[in-house]
Amino acid sequence: MSECPGRAALERYLTGAAEPAEGEAIGTHVEACPRCLERLAWLDSMLDDPLLDGVRRKDPSFPPEDPYLTRLIETIASRRIAPGDY
Repeated sequence: MSECPGRAALERYLTGAAEPAEGEAIGTHVEACPRCLERLAWLDSMLDDPLLDGVRRKDPSFPPEDPYLTRLIETIASRRIAPGDY
């Protein structure tokens, strides 16, 4: 990766949503780029969220047993638009 990744790519990297090749390229780039390392740290602090933390850790107890939260997560997941569908 010769140029710095954009915010969306860094967010995918932080959340574990990046494809393996993309994640590897971003990780290698960030190790060598102080600017991107700083951006990644800033994004990580902005994305500090208990739900996201559960996803990052792939915590087996996630989501917590809360009927409202479970319905909310299912509703959001059912409304996601796949790339190219818009």
